[in-house]
Amino acid sequence: MSLRDFPDLFKHLPQHKPWVITISVISVAVVLAVCGFSSWQLLLADSQPIGLPTEGPTVQYRDIDSREADPTPMTVEDVFPSAEIPAAQPDWPPYTMMGQPHVSEDCSVAADGEVKRVLTASGCSQVLRASFASGDNLYFATAGVLNLPDVTVAKTLSAEIKDLVESRQGRFLGYISVPEANRQLYTAPPHLAWEVRGHFLLYAVVVRQDSGEMKPGEADYVIEDLVKAYLRGTVVERWATVPESQPSTEPSEAAEPSEAAT
Repeated sequence: MSLRDFPDLFKHLPQHKPWVITISVISVAVVLAVCGFSSWQLLLADSQPIGLPTEGPTVQYRDIDSREADPTPMTVEDVFPSAEIPAAQPDWPPYTMMGQPHVSEDCSVAADGEVKRVLTASGCSQVLRASFASGDNLYFATAGVLNLPDVTVAKTLSAEIKDLVESRQGRFLGYISVPEANRQLYTAPPHLAWEVRGHFLLYAVVVRQDSGEMKPGEADYVIEDLVKAYLRGTVVERWATVPESQPSTEPSEAAEPSEAAT
């Protein structure tokens, strides 16, 4: 199709000169060509995958739901490799270890009363614990790990301990490694907290350095730092993580944390 096919076009457009009309026609053709090319580019872009995930290292876990699947016991180096535990708040001073960590196959040393009895009957094979002074010099705390047969036993024991502590029939005990510095761990009113992760029961005993009564919630940040962030979030998380070359299974969900004060 060309201008020859419309011999009367210029007659019907007397107000325009021929070269003006020619330029207009060419302009329209160029616009149509550009629009067509842009549409083709959009269709081509739609056919390409967008946002493909980039490959990177992934965390793999091994089964820690039972001692049968996880038979190797933890060591002091696994739980307390350093004399300091960092606080969750980056600008806060760390928790400083007092004395030396303690490891025993007799789990009864970690509790008294009925809590001691149910702990002994649970099949616990190891307690690993150490005591610390908080960086703000307000609290002493014992942090510990109990090695139980499996996650079901650990959750059942956690519920039993909660009932016994609330009814004042027993409690976890602080570990006294330096009597002249932290006897309060045995005599002062404590704040107790524990949590299940796999076949481990993680716990803490917190007391005021001045042996005063613990107000509800006043030492919650110590529990967060020692039990949740350190024992669960660092120690057990590292324990359950395996090299990428080894087969893995997803770790079990942690039980709801339990807390009680006596």
